[in-house]
Parts: sequence; C-alpha cells; structure tokens
Amino acid sequence: MKIQKDIAFFDEKQQISVVYTNSNFKAGDTEVAIYSKYKISILMTDGINAVKSNSIIGGNKCDILFFRPDELHFGRFLKSGDYTYLDIFIPLTFFERFTNDTSVINFLTDNSTNRRNCIHFNAEKQNVINKIVSEIIENIKNDDKSNDMKLFSFILRIILLCNDFYDAETLKPVNYKMPDMILNTMRFISENYNQKLSMKEIACRSHCSVTYLSRIFKQYVGMTVYDYITTTRIAKAQIMLREGKSVTEACFLSGFNDCSNFINKFKRVTNETPSEFKKHLR
Repeated sequence: MKIQKDIAFFDEKQQISVVYTNSNFKAGDTEVAIYSKYKISILMTDGINAVKSNSIIGGNKCDILFFRPDELHFGRFLKSGDYTYLDIFIPLTFFERFTNDTSVINFLTDNSTNRRNCIHFNAEKQNVINKIVSEIIENIKNDDKSNDMKLFSFILRIILLCNDFYDAETLKPVNYKMPDMILNTMRFISENYNQKLSMKEIACRSHCSVTYLSRIFKQYVGMTVYDYITTTRIAKAQIMLREGKSVTEACFLSGFNDCSNFINKFKRVTNETPSEFKKHLR
C-alpha cells in the first residue's frame, strides 16, 4: 500500500509531498532515484538501509534519513518481508517564502565533509516521532483538505526535531564503510563525469581487472559502473538545468556526446525529458 498527499501553499511547484508506504519487499536493493526536492525518510520498521556514496545508513526503526537532490542513494532491504516508512519531499526554495533565515533546514542543506544523513534518536524522542508519524498517517489516510495546515504542523515538528539534533551526540554513526577501491572509483567518476570514461581506464586506476571491478562494484553499490556514471551525469545535468542552462549545454557539460542519447537516458532515469523537467521548474 502506498498513499501520497500533496500540500500546495503557494502554487503547484511549491508542493510538499508526503508518501506513506506499507508493503512487502524482497531482500535486495531498490533502483537509484533522482529527486528535485529535499527528501526526509522516517523508518517505521527495522531492517531498512539507505546506501549513499561510501556508507550504509539507517537500519533501525525511528531512524530519520535525509538527502539533498544531488545526493544519489538507493534503498536496501536486509530480508524479505513487510516494511513501513514515510517519505517527505520539500521544495528547495520552500522555506524562503517564510523567512530569510533558512537555518531551520541546516540538516538538509549541509554539504560539509562530515555530512551525516541519519539521525538516531534516544528512546524518549523515538516515542515522540512515533506519535507524530501516527498523526501524519491518519491525516493522509483521511485525505481531508481542511487538515492540510495540521499536517504541515506535524511535518514542521519533524523538521525542527531533526535540526535540533543534527549536531548532537545522538547522531547515528556511519555503520559500514565500502572498500577503498569502490570509494576511489566513485570519487573518480564524481570528479570526471564530464569526460569520456572507459571501464579499462577506471579499472587501471583501481589496479584491478575490468571483470573484478564490475563484480565488486555491483556487489557494494547495487548497480553497474556504467549505470552509476549515467546516474551521476543525469544528476549533474538536473542541477545545471535548475541553474538555467539550456538542454544542449546540460547535455555536453554533463558528459554526454549527443543530445539524442542524453534525452533518452534522462527520461529513462527521471521519467521525463530534459525539456519537460525545465518546464516543470518554470
């Protein structure tokens, strides 16, 4: 079961979306998804992880995960079974409509080197989170437009709790590190996504064979090296389009060598063409 509720305060482009998921999943990884909004995920079941860059995060009930649009990640279910979680999507400029002080979302916007993407609350705060999430789920199930402001108040409480605890000692530590070979490969792709990249060159830099790198990369990252390159390029292209670049500029600056291939890959990853993406931004 999946239920989505959208709250539009100013216009259709400034919607906050809340998605409640309670479904059966097979053990394994989800596909990488690219979002145009900040994402907050509240885990209501043990055994759900997110894989981002060099770390595996989450895993415990009431953990709160959060990501900027440029932070590529995917989900990982440790075993087959029923899982429940709540996703909140917030437009990038939403809080600028209320105040010039956007420190309330520091935990979302932080791009420092010690960036953490997970908050693990103590037992007392977990009870608070459980109560708020129950109220949110009840609200979106009823789908009563008159309760939109009430729903927003619950979301704001979640945001304030996260921001207050972001730098606290209760932060959940990174619980797993990927091998250096994988980290170096991901770092090299991130720094050279706009260049022509070959598996032979990437494997040579990692001092291993193409076959070995392909197998280990898929094992730890959940996708092939080529798919990771494509996903990284599309994510960078989205940022460029948001900054006002044309479709052609975003195509070549993000590492694609022809617009037709770029458009096809962009739509495959995001379910819309670059032009449609720009239109939605406007």
